[in-house]
Amino acid sequence: MKNKLTDLPTIMEKGAFKGHSFTEESKEIVRNRIKKRNRYLLPNLLTIAAACGFLGLGTFYILQQTGFLQADPLNTSDFTHVSDGDKSLNDKVIEVDGEAFEPEVYDAKLGAWASKMNSMLSEPMDDPKLKEAKNDEGFEYYLKAQEVYGEFPYQLIEASNELEKEHSNLFLLTSYILHKQFTRTVHLGPNGEAKESTELVDQWAPTDEYTRQAFEYMKQIVNDIDVAVNHNGEGEMYGVTYLMNGEKVSEVEEFINGMP
Repeated sequence: MKNKLTDLPTIMEKGAFKGHSFTEESKEIVRNRIKKRNRYLLPNLLTIAAACGFLGLGTFYILQQTGFLQADPLNTSDFTHVSDGDKSLNDKVIEVDGEAFEPEVYDAKLGAWASKMNSMLSEPMDDPKLKEAKNDEGFEYYLKAQEVYGEFPYQLIEASNELEKEHSNLFLLTSYILHKQFTRTVHLGPNGEAKESTELVDQWAPTDEYTRQAFEYMKQIVNDIDVAVNHNGEGEMYGVTYLMNGEKVSEVEEFINGMP
């Protein structure tokens, strides 16, 4: 994955991103392509679920009529979830205003990614390349953006419309940060040859405010996903995710739509 990730900026700059800004048209193309690959998933799942449901009901009826199945009253005094090793589950149903409320359950892979990335984004990065680049601010953003998007558990996107939206915003922000490292060094190599040439760091263009803000929103999104998935929504949040119905999601997307 890291080898592929290292080549990502070069592939981007040799392809559709070379010499272009992030226009509204290009952003919409990205969003549509992310959605297109999963548009047939829901109908297929519904068809399979319906078939399984009818089969299960039929089997239940036959067993009950033949006396093989005896009704057993359900003890509702204490619901307990059993972890299958793949998901983070709460042990009990929580009472909220006299009604049973079960917290959202997220895949453990998403929780592990969110926790790791939130810690990484909140601390100084220990990377030899960064040290060679004299801890250049924009280069640190570039390296961290690679980590955030490269390790994202994209296989989980199909299961959640909200997660698909988080992924789309993160993809646009991280891709923008990678693109800006290219534009900072394009005068030293037209095909991105100097974007990781740390010996030329003194000749790189300064990091601009758009890159700083893109990094800040990326960091905030990861933080809010971590709080939602690993802490049941309890903790400091910035209100920038769909998972938590964030009031500042529109602010983030307005910034994304206006990125030059």
